[in-house]
Amino acid sequence: MFNGLFIDSYYYEDNIMGKEPNFVDRHIGTKIFIARTHAGLTQSELGDAVGVKFQQIQKYESGAN
Repeated sequence: MFNGLFIDSYYYEDNIMGKEPNFVDRHIGTKIFIARTHAGLTQSELGDAVGVKFQQIQKYESGAN
């Protein structure tokens, strides 16, 4: 039987191991997405403007990196 401590520590390990974006990464990614779409930019256009590829913008917006 699983107790709350095991579930909590399992969830914590998932966050540390990078399986799930943490709150701060997700929050910042959402802010980037909102600002980009408000400005009418595509991920490629934003990436060109800041010097990264569009794939990196995708990672930022999803909170993956």
